[in-house]
Amino acid sequence: METIESFNTWEGLFYLTTGLFLLYWLIKILQLAAERFPRKSLFTKKGIDILKSVLLVFKPVAFLLIILDFIAINYIVHGLFLTLIGVLAYMQIRNYISGLLLNMNPLVTKGATITIANLKGEIKQLLPQGMVISTESGQSFVEYGSIDKTGFSITSKDTGIYRHTLTISAELSKEQLLDFLFANPILNFQEPPTVRESEILNTFKLQYTLEEGGNDEDFLAFLAEHKIKTTLTQNSEV
Repeated sequence: METIESFNTWEGLFYLTTGLFLLYWLIKILQLAAERFPRKSLFTKKGIDILKSVLLVFKPVAFLLIILDFIAINYIVHGLFLTLIGVLAYMQIRNYISGLLLNMNPLVTKGATITIANLKGEIKQLLPQGMVISTESGQSFVEYGSIDKTGFSITSKDTGIYRHTLTISAELSKEQLLDFLFANPILNFQEPPTVRESEILNTFKLQYTLEEGGNDEDFLAFLAEHKIKTTLTQNSEV
């Protein structure tokens, strides 16, 4: 009990923040060392991907721990203060969370080609609130929240794998929909499809990659045949 209470002080908050900061840079150094390792194997590449994912999740989790400890110092005053900040910065927080989910996609990296609505170009920077895309007409900044609403298609810079985004309507659960998709032979399961539920009932956001030689028309026809409605597609020619 004394140990828990010792964290609920300004001194405890300082030690917690310092410890999380040092832990972050320890993982970051391991990632940088792995990326500069002269002989990269499949094991090394998987290790780098795992470290990147850990760092991606570590930052919001660490921030949440610091916030909770800050509130614990004075529940009423600090709680009201953070509630006010949360209301004022709601859109920025939502945008950041959208970016966190988007950046978990291994194909979303610098140098990949992305298509968002009528905008197509190369990803130059991945920032906390959005990404910078280099197009034929110059560089554009696109917020993650906007990408989450409109959907996107992406081509990996390393493999040429093309990732599609599709919003669909189906009277199925998320698990049933995934089971159904695994029956389709033209989907590439080395980059397995992902399904996210939306705020609208029976509406899902699907991200998928086709096998080489597969085309969107066949996949869309497969969905229509099984009474799955397509409400939004964001695909383009590679």
